[in-house]
Amino acid sequence: MQKDIKLQYYGKVQDGKIVLPGKRLLQEVVGQFDGRSIEVTFQLKRKRRSNNQNAYYWGVVIPRILQAFIDLGNDLQSGNNGHAELIHNYLLDKFLDNGIDLFDADMNIEKTRSSTTRCTTTEYMEYLDRIIQWAAECLNIVIPEPNTEYA
Repeated sequence: MQKDIKLQYYGKVQDGKIVLPGKRLLQEVVGQFDGRSIEVTFQLKRKRRSNNQNAYYWGVVIPRILQAFIDLGNDLQSGNNGHAELIHNYLLDKFLDNGIDLFDADMNIEKTRSSTTRCTTTEYMEYLDRIIQWAAECLNIVIPEPNTEYA
């Protein structure tokens, strides 16, 4: 059984024409899918959260909030990856609403858990801003802004 093949190309619409990387696209698509049915989807290219944003979140935000919960007497451990993941899931549930709606056979809607991987860089910054404000108001901690020297 052949794996699902996904070829992804970036182009633009300019002066009423679709501009794609012509020769390479044609060679690769024909090479992979010759004689088979394909599906083509067009969507706006979105800039996803950056590696720097993700490093800041896991390296500064999560540890600071985890430590704040420890300082408040919660039975958690600093440096425990499972506890860091617990804090991450708590923050997702509290501050992010980008889960995907799924319908079951009775047409009941179930929503998947939100995910930072579906955030654009702007949405991710808004998510971080909500967390930082909440941490200051409810945990009495200051989380330094990205690219800030701190001790």
